[in-house]
Amino acid sequence: THLSFRSEFTSAVELKQVAQQDVEKQRFLVEKTEQSRQANVIAVEDDAHAADLIGKALDEVGDSLIELRRIETAEGIANQLSKS
Repeated sequence: THLSFRSEFTSAVELKQVAQQDVEKQRFLVEKTEQSRQANVIAVEDDAHAADLIGKALDEVGDSLIELRRIETAEGIANQLSKS
């Protein structure tokens, strides 16, 4: 037997398929956006943790690091002055 559908039915089936594809595309975009958001949250948490570690390290070292940089700068200036 050969069945022939009316053009309205065929058109409705095609529209339904297109609509289903659109729904799947939107689901994918929502999931992609959510994953991107989660990645951003993780990155911000990592940055905050790194800043905390740096702060703790500076607390432990105190002014020693600043004094070391002053000495290094003074040495650099002294070297430049001795060459001129």
